[in-house]
Amino acid sequence: MASREMVDEELDRSEGRATAAMEYRARQLQRAQVCSCNMVNEIVGLRIRVVNASGKAAHEGSAC
Repeated sequence: MASREMVDEELDRSEGRATAAMEYRARQLQRAQVCSCNMVNEIVGLRIRVVNASGKAAHEGSAC
């Protein structure tokens, strides 16, 4: 049986991973907004939302 300390450590690790993933997604979304072309911005924004919905984050910086 897992000790309370082991459970707490695993929770801390998983929370850290979740926080890192959220921060990564936020950075990717910020990058998408840098593009000056509205059409590409819309396409990139949609792509990011779709990809994030599946649990992955991606941004193709060479879209413009």
